[in-house]
Amino acid sequence: MNLIYITKESNLYSGCGMVISELIKGFSGEHNITLICPTGTLQAWANKFGKTIKHVRSDLNLFDLFRVRRGIPLKSTIHIHGISSLIFGIFCGLGRTRNLFYTEHLWTNDLKLPSFISGFFQKLALLFLSPMVKKIVCVSKSVKKFFEAHGVSSNKLVVIYNSVPTPQEVVTHSPKEELIISTVGNFSFSKGYNNLAEVIDLIPASIPIKVCIAGSGSELNNFKNLIKDLGIETRFELMGQVPSVTNLLLNSDVYIQTSISESFGLGIAQALSVGLPVVAYKVGGIPEVVQDNKNGYLTRLNDTIDFAHKLKTLLTDNELRTEFGKHGIMSMKKFSSDKFLRKHNAVYGLL
Repeated sequence: MNLIYITKESNLYSGCGMVISELIKGFSGEHNITLICPTGTLQAWANKFGKTIKHVRSDLNLFDLFRVRRGIPLKSTIHIHGISSLIFGIFCGLGRTRNLFYTEHLWTNDLKLPSFISGFFQKLALLFLSPMVKKIVCVSKSVKKFFEAHGVSSNKLVVIYNSVPTPQEVVTHSPKEELIISTVGNFSFSKGYNNLAEVIDLIPASIPIKVCIAGSGSELNNFKNLIKDLGIETRFELMGQVPSVTNLLLNSDVYIQTSISESFGLGIAQALSVGLPVVAYKVGGIPEVVQDNKNGYLTRLNDTIDFAHKLKTLLTDNELRTEFGKHGIMSMKKFSSDKFLRKHNAVYGLL
């Protein structure tokens, strides 16, 4: 079978990029795979992996559309990832195949974009184009509820959680001068980094901490200015894109996520899989990953005082961190790669 993955995502380390790389690794021995994506770390990884790559410009323009369409074999299976790729992917398949599938990595009922107009047109595009694909893969039940709330039939929807790799190592909490708090995610509106700064400002100076953030993005400079104004910039290490998120997590003590919406929360799941306790907002798909008072804490959206209180509880209780960490490792076993691939096989009609 010819499997075509289409995405505008260029970052291997994003949730979307990691899902696509997992699909390529899982199906590369069985099918002919083509990845159509912009230049970036995802494309570079796939080149090294040895698969066929079709380069498209990041804006997925009309010129690329006709060039890419000509190279797609008839009756291929096309799997589109992300709303910014949906129109391009559907037109690539028109007249060439009916095997079109789509994975939504962003939208939940909790998500509110800074621009009302942008959000309105994204939702409109999703609902208008959804009849043109065979199945919509939802990365959580929260994503599925979003589509159902907007009138999409549940028969078209299937929940497939992202796979979470089983680590070879886990966090061991040994005494150290500073407790490491980590978080992973690009500096964008939805990640709620302003709230994160407020939370850290509420942690007493008597508790020695270092907050390590892996990610970059358009809001980075604003965040730098905020933590400088609050006088807490020395408590942060802004790491940019890191080659190994796992290494960062293994050297951490607690993981926090102040996202105002998450379709799944892959960074959270990775942290739990290595034994890190988590504090996060109870939004989107996060409650499907974090079990409150078992492997972490959930707080109400924007309640920075409660968030800081629960973070402080973990920072000052080594035994509690260890207990939550053990539960975290066990709870991530349900997100196995085998289950992830088997469910995609079923969606493609191969089981």
